[in-house]
Amino acid sequence: MKKKEHITSYLTTDIAKLQKSGADLTDWNRLDALSESELEDSIDKDNDINELDWKSITIGMPSRKREVHIRLDADLLDWLKKNGRGYQTRINAILRAYMQAHN
Repeated sequence: MKKKEHITSYLTTDIAKLQKSGADLTDWNRLDALSESELEDSIDKDNDINELDWKSITIGMPSRKREVHIRLDADLLDWLKKNGRGYQTRINAILRAYMQAHN
């Protein structure tokens, strides 16, 4: 799968740090003041979206996951499971974030 270099992910804490430092260039007050119709109009006028060649875009299925068995410390597993279902997905997300940070 080709890496999408134009997409950047931020944690909520990262966004808060950017806002506090002034590095966030988004005018949040202006954005919050927009009505729903004004927001839709601005999206319609966005050339980046409108100039996409929608016929060339392909939709792919995510890669299949492989089954693996690992042993985890009991306190770590309890911590992962305390938020309910999806703890394996959380493990995957944690490992993916680590992998991306070290690539």
